[in-house]
Parts: sequence; structure tokens; C-alpha cells
Amino acid sequence: MAVAIKPFRKLQIGKQSSFGTLVAATAQVLGEWSVREMSDRYRSSYPRGYNANVGAAGVDVMKGVELDVQGELSAEELIWCLQAGVKGGVTPTGPTDSAYTWTYTPQLTAAPTNEYYTFEQVESDGSTNHIAREFGDAVLNELEISASGNENVSMRHSWFARASQASTPTSAQVAIASQVPLVSNLVKVYLDTSYAGLGGTQLTTVVRSLTWKYKSPFEPKYTLDGRSDLDLTGYHFHAGFKATLDITAEIDATLATALITAWRANSLRYIRMEFTGAVIGAGSTARSIKIDGAYRFVGEPQYDDDSRTVAVSLESVYDATGGKTLEFVVVNGLSAVA
Repeated sequence: MAVAIKPFRKLQIGKQSSFGTLVAATAQVLGEWSVREMSDRYRSSYPRGYNANVGAAGVDVMKGVELDVQGELSAEELIWCLQAGVKGGVTPTGPTDSAYTWTYTPQLTAAPTNEYYTFEQVESDGSTNHIAREFGDAVLNELEISASGNENVSMRHSWFARASQASTPTSAQVAIASQVPLVSNLVKVYLDTSYAGLGGTQLTTVVRSLTWKYKSPFEPKYTLDGRSDLDLTGYHFHAGFKATLDITAEIDATLATALITAWRANSLRYIRMEFTGAVIGAGSTARSIKIDGAYRFVGEPQYDDDSRTVAVSLESVYDATGGKTLEFVVVNGLSAVA
């Protein structure tokens, strides 16, 4: 009997129109992925007169899914994460020169909105699906973007979802046709002293690597609803929009003033990470991602004696003057969520 092999693994995604209504997949997700089917079980252990484990198989008390995907950053796939973990219902402006612009500004003074997604999981030998499951009402849990020289930019995203169900996978789904991986050597990092001034001062010839991590504000909600699947009944807004940023850079006069002196003074810093890729379609506009944020320093700078680099850690913070904490602008060739 043939066994499932890696080239035929598939993870597929579709955007739901509402919570509770799963949909057929519309695209394939690229990356290495793992699905954790959660099942908390209660097994009664009160004495029964036997010197052995008791309680039989027990009973399920909770079910759900945690999905983790490790892949490559693109201006196309990132839209799924932002719609499901920053702000739902965003539509792009454009087209201008074949390009569409998607802007995500977190809702800081009102309950945030988001969108829900259905995932399809397939393990196959090429002709027979040995595992074919789906799990829906998924929202983003965490998003991580990492870049270091001479590599593609990596993206890891994790999701919460309802319990896994048997399914017939949607056939003939492929990755987004216009999807292009972004590379680290095209990344730009700007470091400024105000939100209004973001994008004014680029750190050149010094940034070695960066890792940016975002935690969505949404957490699964479990209630006494008589739901037979024993899984979540919705999501609640938990702890605000938060991100951390770790930067490793060479020490020169500019960096010393921009980062180390600012750390000593306990000053906020305003950072833009700009990821640029190939030109969109037949136009002249490049696909791109801009992540802006206000940050404060966390901990102490860490120096490497051999390479003469310094590593600093920051966390996002609300900036009262700019009225923002984070903002995302994505330029791609998509007129709608794939």
C-alpha cells in the first residue's frame, strides 16, 4: 500500500463570509506546516477497588486546532494574516500602474474586527488522500518575520481554529499565481524620532538581521453553549495590538547615536521596515510591505566582541502624538483577498 509522501502534502485556505460558515478553499498555502488537534480529556481517578488505572477511556471536554506555518514572506500571502489578525474587511485602493494598496491600521479606540478562514489539510500518496480534514473559523494567533543577509525573508504564522472535521478537499487549488518571495538584501530599515517622520532616516550598511513578532489581540472563547463539537464559540479581544522587534547591527557613529544613545535616554524610537520585491505585472510599481511602529527599548543592548555588533530589543507602544502604535501597508497585484 502506498504511503503519504511530502510532495503531495497540501494546506489550502478560503476566506469565510461569516463566523460559523465554512467555505471551500480558494488557494494553496506555501510552507512547512503542522496541525495540532487539541483534545483535553477528563478521566475519573477515584478509587474503584482495582490496583490499576481506572476511569476507562474518559470523556473529551474540549477540542480545537492550532496550526503553525513556516514559509516565505510575500506581499500576497501576508494579506491573509493581516485580515485575520489586525483588521478585517479591508479593501485595497487602485489599481495604479497594475498595483493595489492595502492599508491596515489597528483599531485602538473600539473593539477590533477580523475575518475568519477555513483551512483544508491533505496528506496523500498522489492518488489517494490518506488524511483529508478541514477546520474553520480560524483567526491569526501570531506572526513572525525574520530577515538576515543573503536569504529570503521568512514568515511564520500560527492560527486558532475550531475542531478538525472529515472533509473532501477542494480540487485543483494552487498557490497565488502572482506570489513572489521577498529577499533580505532588499529590506530597508528606517529609524526616526517621531511617527510623522517615519521613513526619513534609513540605517545603511549596518543592519545585519532583524526578527519582528506580532501577537494578535484575539483569543478563543469557550462557553457553556451545548456545542457537541466541544470547541470554541467565538473570540474575545484579549490584550491589545503588540509587537516586538530584535535588531542586530554593526556599530558606527550613526547607529551609536540612533540606538545606543536613545536607549540611554529611554527615548521612544519610530521604526519602518520596508520589504520590496519584483515589479507587479506589466507596470513599473514593485510589490512591497511597510511595517511602521512606535517602539520602546526592552532590556539592555547586547554587544558581540568579535563582530563588533550590538543587538537591541524593542516592543511596540502607543504614541500619543501620532495616535498610533503599528500600521501595515501592502502593495501587490491583488484586487481582492485570494
